[in-house]
Amino acid sequence: MLKRVLYFFCLASIVFSCKKDDLTGGSNSSIKVISTVTEPKQVKLVSSNDGTLLALSTSGDLIVPASHQELILINAGGVVQRRISLSDTLFQHMSAVRGINGGFFVCGTSNTFSYIAIYYLDDSGEKLWSKSFTVKFGTSLNEPVAKISPDNYYQVMYQSYGSGYYIWKGDADGNEVSNIKFPTPNAVHYGSGLNYGERYSDFFQVNDTLIIAQGITIDRYESDIENCFLRAVNENMVKKWYSDNYDSTHMESGAGLAYINDKIILFGSKADNQYYEYYGDVFARTYSTSGDFEGEIVYPKVGGSDTRIRQSTPSPDGGFLLVGSNNQYSQGELVSPNNIVLIKLDHNAVFNWARSIETDSPSKGFDAVYLADGTIGLIGLLKEKENANKIVYMHLDASGVIVNN
Repeated sequence: MLKRVLYFFCLASIVFSCKKDDLTGGSNSSIKVISTVTEPKQVKLVSSNDGTLLALSTSGDLIVPASHQELILINAGGVVQRRISLSDTLFQHMSAVRGINGGFFVCGTSNTFSYIAIYYLDDSGEKLWSKSFTVKFGTSLNEPVAKISPDNYYQVMYQSYGSGYYIWKGDADGNEVSNIKFPTPNAVHYGSGLNYGERYSDFFQVNDTLIIAQGITIDRYESDIENCFLRAVNENMVKKWYSDNYDSTHMESGAGLAYINDKIILFGSKADNQYYEYYGDVFARTYSTSGDFEGEIVYPKVGGSDTRIRQSTPSPDGGFLLVGSNNQYSQGELVSPNNIVLIKLDHNAVFNWARSIETDSPSKGFDAVYLADGTIGLIGLLKEKENANKIVYMHLDASGVIVNN
């Protein structure tokens, strides 16, 4: 399998070299500004059954209380249909998926209270019900992740600070079915001190006996190194395996998981140092369902510039679309001449094409969804000043060119 993956990498390099790797198209007049926020922490996009889109954004970090929270319903052309208020509480972190019966399932957490709030909205953004469940042992500091299980239940992975990570499972009406904790790590992996600083950021359930979680782990003795890892448990949260490969020379940032042809794919970015927000090489790693590492593809840099991928999205042809940005030349939130980057892969994670979307102001891509007609909805940020961010929406055709709506 590793030889096959390495062959794919070579093929990807050849295909990439035959294409123009910095392609721009469309008009900035078709970039729709849907909100403005000072310090956004999350920018996400979810599609409903009828083609409407739910945009989410929050602010606030591990210490600073949340100061901004928005849910915005837009159509495929980026026209705002409705701004939705969930409650009087501001959430630092939110996640959402398309609802089991249409509409949207949304969950939110804050550092200032010890419960998870969940909501169900219909396709028009109307709140049909809301519920909550207690977070054990204190506040939840990390972002929850909402999914739908193979047996058609809602799932929320969340952190209880000082206790660990859990997966809550509920039915279509929000009634709890289970709420089980991940097992505490009991083995050293990736070197010394790795039980310190595990952070989970994504998960999915492969079948009724295997759940895969993606995370980042920090070695307390080498705090400038962060490595992506996978953790597998069964439906009762009993440990199955940890991934055992890592790159000790880079900072890594995960950008989502996929499962295809009995293989698990981890997408992410890795940088030479911690100062440029994980901008570096984009990679895809392949694992068996038994946790065996089977190979890695590192993709050529779009326009020759370091890139960070923030999200991966399945495409209608069985492949994947990676969304992010490049051209990060300054530390932290200082302004760099960023461009939004798209990387399209086939079903084997082999490179198809890449596009760098230039805008009048520095821009970063955060999330994307495919619409029913095969076009793409993309959400990101325009940064005009150090602390001014415009949340923007772009409607793209299947090749990543902006559609003039």
